[in-house]
Amino acid sequence: MGYSIGVDVGGTFTDCVVISPDGSIATGKSLSIPDDFSEGVINSIKVAIESLGEKPHKILPQTDYFCHGTTVAENALLTRTGAKAGLITTRGFEDTILIMRGKGRIAGLGEEAITHPVMTDKPIPLIPRKLIEGVLERVDYKGRVLTPISKREVSTAIDRLKKQKVNAIAICLLWSFKNSSHERFVKETIHQMDPSIFVTTSSDLVPVEGEYERTATTAINAYAGPVFSSYLGALTRKLRKNGFKKQLLVMQAYGGVLPASVAVERSVGVIESGPVAGVIASQFLASKLGYQNVIAADMGGTTFKVGLIRSGTFQYANEPTIAQYSMLTPRLDIVSIGAGGGSIASIEPLTGTLRVGPQSAGAKPGPICYGAGGEEPTVTDADLLLGYLNPDYFLGGRMKLQVQKTMRIFEEKLCKALKLDPLQAAEAIYRIANSQMADLIRKVTIERGEDPREFVLFSYGGASPVHSCSYAPELQIAKTIVPATSSVYGAFGVVTSDVIHEYLLSDHLTVPAEPGRVSRIFSDLEASARDALQADGFGSKESTISRLMEIRYRRQVHQLPVPVPQKHRLNSRDLAQVYADFEQLYETTYGPGTAFREAGMEIVHFRVRAVGFARRPPFVKTIGKANGGKASASGRRKVFSEKDEAFVMTPIYDLKGFKPGNKLVGPAVIETPVTTVVVRSDQSAEMDGYRNIILTGEEN
Repeated sequence: MGYSIGVDVGGTFTDCVVISPDGSIATGKSLSIPDDFSEGVINSIKVAIESLGEKPHKILPQTDYFCHGTTVAENALLTRTGAKAGLITTRGFEDTILIMRGKGRIAGLGEEAITHPVMTDKPIPLIPRKLIEGVLERVDYKGRVLTPISKREVSTAIDRLKKQKVNAIAICLLWSFKNSSHERFVKETIHQMDPSIFVTTSSDLVPVEGEYERTATTAINAYAGPVFSSYLGALTRKLRKNGFKKQLLVMQAYGGVLPASVAVERSVGVIESGPVAGVIASQFLASKLGYQNVIAADMGGTTFKVGLIRSGTFQYANEPTIAQYSMLTPRLDIVSIGAGGGSIASIEPLTGTLRVGPQSAGAKPGPICYGAGGEEPTVTDADLLLGYLNPDYFLGGRMKLQVQKTMRIFEEKLCKALKLDPLQAAEAIYRIANSQMADLIRKVTIERGEDPREFVLFSYGGASPVHSCSYAPELQIAKTIVPATSSVYGAFGVVTSDVIHEYLLSDHLTVPAEPGRVSRIFSDLEASARDALQADGFGSKESTISRLMEIRYRRQVHQLPVPVPQKHRLNSRDLAQVYADFEQLYETTYGPGTAFREAGMEIVHFRVRAVGFARRPPFVKTIGKANGGKASASGRRKVFSEKDEAFVMTPIYDLKGFKPGNKLVGPAVIETPVTTVVVRSDQSAEMDGYRNIILTGEEN
């Protein structure tokens, strides 16, 4: 087996993990390059490979597995820099995506925005009204053609969009998920008239009910598709130039990877996939360490993100949104706030109080201390002034942090208004940021009926291990794991992800459904799933296929997914058990006594998931105690102790000197080339056999 490489492109840094055939791991980190994200990818690969004493053109030809997570499609949407896209829909429904639903003004917004509705508005349309064309056609809810599609109108609509120089067209017709023939005709006509136009159809992308959501999802795909396609093309060329010969795999928001050739047609699936990779990595690592309940906490340069793993399984978002648009593509349930290392600290004009985030300095210009033009105080700047970061060892010494400039700007922009000195202002920023992160974890645990004390915290991302020593004790979380690949954890998650294809069908069936019909639906979906797995090179022993039915009580609008037995022919008993499982899941989700069988049930969606198992290299564990279990400090410096509310002379440890079994008692700072781990005075830290740092309270 050859090398495996995972790369994750973030808003500030691009991270890389290289796993050698023997299981050893090398990491690399470089600044993201917004003007050309593919260049940042190559830079991070270079850093990781050179840490092995090799060159990219030597290792990439020996690489069998290259997985990639990127924010390119997401950034295009959020910054409104996507393609000039048009939409073709059924005549009379041209305004569907513009009208949205009643919740469109607040969809996906935070609590502050929701509580001030007069300050909210609908999002800027991805596709303006002048680029939306209606054509004469009609299919009913059973898939019967009531009005044949007008060939003349289709050609005229395409011609009008071409004259406005669109480079992408979304096609979403009424009830096309029941009969896709009209959408296929429009797509074929576009290809005949101009093969260069990027085309996406709702029946291929999301063949499920939900007129607005289906239209929005298809529009997003058309808007982001050309940008994502261009990026993948540039990246592929650069990888090929350096000798990579195999298939590029791309991370999806539902928790798996797809071949780039498939992913480029489903760009919407890439959106918000970056945070997902960290949760995937947490599940993988937790299974090795024997943990079932995990809070996955990721603090990068821009945001702080949290996902839950309960009893070893992921939680999925019921109604994912992006930029206030609702989508139908599944994704893991990950909640985020603007509390990253680059989050800007400012004075609230009306109250004169200190505010941290949600705006971020990003990669350019970045925090003040980077010396790249940043003029706004950030969380990273505060971490530096508090002594947590070594100005001479950031990114392994590749970037010197500017302390004096940071102090001066803190004085100018914060201290005078707050009547604090720079160190006091830095302390305030640190405490506020930590409180914000603790509050977010409360929202995804306590507010959902979960007790954070029953979970282990996985702290990762370049900035998270600096802060988790504070917010974890506040939540009474007894154990925090800082993974060995913490600062490049998204990249580690990408490279440990399986290839996953999802197939779904909308077909309303009243319960009890006829078993033969249900069996035929699943058989057809599974045939497509097996074809996809075979095309990716996975045989029956290297893959698995699972089934779900989404069921709801009648007259409700939301459904719950329920596993279905993997049998060729289902019988009435099999389905009766599925219905019972749905009722149990309903009460688990909404509370005891909420199930109401008398209302009747209906099956809404059928879903099949095909998983090709990643060809992972061995995960090596080191056995034994080293140096009598004690780690040796490499130096000392003054570091702010939150527990003692003062600066104290603190031992500094170099992770390179740590070996499995080494243990230390706080206060302490553990430095690596790519991240820093802070240990409070009431905590201890120990390295396990996988080189993870485990933090526990002194009472443990």
